[in-house]
Amino acid sequence: MERNGYKYQDAGERLKKLIETMDDGDKLPNRKILSEQLGIARTTLEHSIAELIASGYLSSRGGSGTYVRKAGIEENAGLQELNALKFSTSHFNKKTWAILCSSILGDIYPYIIRAVQDVAARHGINVIVCSTDNDTANEQSCLIKLVRDGVSGIIIIPATHGDINPLFYRRLQKTGVKLISCYRPLVGFLTPGVYCNSFESSYVATKFLLDRGCKKIAYFSAPIYQTAYDRYQGFMMALASSGVAQDSHAVFMDSFTYDLAQCYRTILPSFDQYGIPDGIFAFNDRLAQLVYQALEIRHLRPGRDVKVIGCDNNNLCSELDPRLTSIELPVYEAGRRAAEMLWQYVNDEAVPTSHVFCESCKVIERAST
Repeated sequence: MERNGYKYQDAGERLKKLIETMDDGDKLPNRKILSEQLGIARTTLEHSIAELIASGYLSSRGGSGTYVRKAGIEENAGLQELNALKFSTSHFNKKTWAILCSSILGDIYPYIIRAVQDVAARHGINVIVCSTDNDTANEQSCLIKLVRDGVSGIIIIPATHGDINPLFYRRLQKTGVKLISCYRPLVGFLTPGVYCNSFESSYVATKFLLDRGCKKIAYFSAPIYQTAYDRYQGFMMALASSGVAQDSHAVFMDSFTYDLAQCYRTILPSFDQYGIPDGIFAFNDRLAQLVYQALEIRHLRPGRDVKVIGCDNNNLCSELDPRLTSIELPVYEAGRRAAEMLWQYVNDEAVPTSHVFCESCKVIERAST
């Protein structure tokens, strides 16, 4: 059996050769076609694409797909602006922090914000809250402004849409601001951080469906960043550990836009071509809502005809009919630990250089299973 390092390296080289035949800005084929074209397993392909995005060979744009990038990552405008900034240590105000997240309202983000604010309040710290709309260009603009304004520490839930430039974050770190990533890591850049275990969450969700008698389980996800890849790995591991055949046709990784048109474009054709699964694990609760809509169009009801489980356990779970079973992640704990880590970092105390994971996700069972 090949070692993983060699396997990923070989897959990366095959992808690079393909990229060399394409023009700057060309869109890569979808993952299924690319996997068959290059003779690479889907899991290995996702890992290699993530590595090439981090290295600047590819970019992910607004959930629309993955594109060839030959212009060079040094040309990033945000990086050029950041290179011009020079500060002394006295520029940074230890009583002011910031937290950047994709949204201040949806999904798990309010819990993380609350946790950071609770810790900051105990230390007499003011917290600036910024929304990036999950766009890396907005993220970089916010970071530059915060550094200019003398914020001493920043907790960032990295954006996943847009060009990701690791050099920007390396230069950011050199300004003297302290950066902690939370919930998910920055692609291509190692910074202290606290994360939820995405592999564990999908493993637990899939085992839960298996324990309730499901034999044909589908996974719906968006293949645009590391969390989706980790959850896919957990899904596949749960099937393998239970002796259930891994059917590639039951895995649907697309750039979901969370609207009804997506049902017609992706989910319904999969039902028609490969049959209705008896269990579905959705990457998050919003995607589970899309699955509900697709099942309704086929006159099927979650819980009765198909067991459905989501992930995040947000307020949407109680609003859906039937109420959605979901995986509850320790997001408040991740936010709390990230804030405590930032307090130590800003005050020049030692912090872990590797990733710290919050374990112990759990199933919140409702009527959809």
